[in-house]
Amino acid sequence: MSDVRIFDTRIARGLWLALALAGAAAVVEAAEKPDASLLYLQQLDQRIADISWRIVAANASLCPRRTNALGISLHDAVQYAPSYRQAAVDTFGFGDGLPAILAVAHSGPADIAGLRPGDRIAAIDGIALPPTVITPTAKEAYEPVATVMTRLEQLPADRPARLDIRRGSSAMTIQVRPVTTCRSRVEVVPGSPINASSNGDVVQIYGKLALWTKSDDELAIVIAHELAHNILDHNRRIDREKIGTGFLASLGSDGRKLRDMEREADRYGLFLAARAGYDYRIAPDFWRRLSATTGLGAVWGTTHPSSSSRAAFNRQAVAEIDRQKAASAVLAP
Repeated sequence: MSDVRIFDTRIARGLWLALALAGAAAVVEAAEKPDASLLYLQQLDQRIADISWRIVAANASLCPRRTNALGISLHDAVQYAPSYRQAAVDTFGFGDGLPAILAVAHSGPADIAGLRPGDRIAAIDGIALPPTVITPTAKEAYEPVATVMTRLEQLPADRPARLDIRRGSSAMTIQVRPVTTCRSRVEVVPGSPINASSNGDVVQIYGKLALWTKSDDELAIVIAHELAHNILDHNRRIDREKIGTGFLASLGSDGRKLRDMEREADRYGLFLAARAGYDYRIAPDFWRRLSATTGLGAVWGTTHPSSSSRAAFNRQAVAEIDRQKAASAVLAP
């Protein structure tokens, strides 16, 4: 899991729209104090990290592509646009050019080992990380964090890794053993759409959707649905078969293929959520409520099943999981 956004003023404005769901006071504070926006965004990152960790860790056996993960999200100062960089440095304690932990998934390897948000990673298995040069006007970039995340994901799962970290002014070494999980990073996208997406490798959850959901169970259903798209290789199938995704292109056979993919992701995603211990039985009502709330219009209607059809299909999937549970079988889609 990793947060791969670049934080700029355009995204910040989108976050303020999302904050409206938390009340006018939050919007005012975020608009007047950039650090408030950043701290609020960190809270969303933590929630997403906790939920997505349970899902990717519980379902590694169902994922054809796997990785070794610690259950952390990283960020650094150059990830933030110049207009937000000083606020990021002040808020998160950047200053030595090292990547810092943004969120630690509950009960993940990093959490168990004692790593905390704010810890800065100085070395991995004795190999020092080159500090990123931080200048006030440097263009924002995610590559330094992506490089470190890739190194962490390549750590073997058969032995503990050694991380040299900086916690405030203190230096310490922490041993942490990675866990094999599904190979899909889950990230927060600050912004106002009540939406989520996946591209084959990454799941993106918009901040307003995370705030709109009534429970972690609802948010888990969304994350599991998008993860299912990645597991089932739907994006690559769309590219391989040149399936149209626009309004006109999806009215015919392409539209039927896209709707079938959504049904497949609904069913598979419910199994992923159930295996992670989330309440899968809420799915029919949840998808109906989401459809009624978003009003996604004509394009949505050509690429997704109708609200009633989707609810009926999800009821069938719920019944299928119930039958497997009643038979004390290992849940398998």
